[in-house]
Amino acid sequence: AVLPKYFTLDGDGKKKAWRKNFITHFKGLVAREREDEVPGAWNPEKGKRDMVTLQALPEAELIGDVYLYATDAELEKKEAKIRSQISKLEGARTDVLVLEHQAAEAEEAFQTALANARDPELKAEVGKDLLKERVNTAKLAKKKLAPKLNRAKDRVRNLERMDPVANLE
Repeated sequence: AVLPKYFTLDGDGKKKAWRKNFITHFKGLVAREREDEVPGAWNPEKGKRDMVTLQALPEAELIGDVYLYATDAELEKKEAKIRSQISKLEGARTDVLVLEHQAAEAEEAFQTALANARDPELKAEVGKDLLKERVNTAKLAKKKLAPKLNRAKDRVRNLERMDPVANLE
């Protein structure tokens, strides 16, 4: 590979700094590949620095991942993970629909109980206390569904934010 000694149009010096960092990094990789010895920490007993052998490059760094194909097992694992995330999202969406339907029914029951509690004929026939109890029961049922529905909607939002392809690793 060829790396120019200097770059044109480098008024801010960023290209020169990039070149210097690239060369330093590349020399470090070469030294690790050759398992060179370099000065290490100071040894007071010897009165000088110890020599340390650099750790060899792991195979993953010798051959970059971009040059390797995934195995069938790896691809199947990734596909299973994507399918699992999609399944979770579909299940969460179904949960929201069910809870929304239940919340609508609870709201309708509450409104019906309120209307019945205001009806003078029913008050006389059934009694004010029983109608009030029905309103409170309907109100409590409606109130219990609200946090469940909010949690289900939050779960859907969180699952939708997750990109199954980007989050495979």
